[in-house]
Amino acid sequence: MTLTTEQVIDAVRQMHSHCDLLMAKYEAGIGEYKTVSARGVLYELGFGDNVDQILDAIASAGFNYCLDYSIRCPSGEYPAREVCYWGADQLESRLAFIDHRIEFAARNA
Repeated sequence: MTLTTEQVIDAVRQMHSHCDLLMAKYEAGIGEYKTVSARGVLYELGFGDNVDQILDAIASAGFNYCLDYSIRCPSGEYPAREVCYWGADQLESRLAFIDHRIEFAARNA
């Protein structure tokens, strides 16, 4: 099932919240500093069937540098899987304004 633009934006916002929660746990001394991948976060949130659609939307909105092994970097090359992991705070900061860019891209497509 293909997601609507609003559902994709909601998925990105959930990713953002998930990363915030991971960092809050770490800062509270409850958990460890975690490295996460965008793909892994989406699977953890239950978006398994729509991961590629969401990752494509994120990349189209401007975050394509080592986002995922299936997304070309600006250099035109696919990154190795192991370089697509970010600290939760790093991934969160990159997702912070992507939802607005996804909406803009959908309106101007």
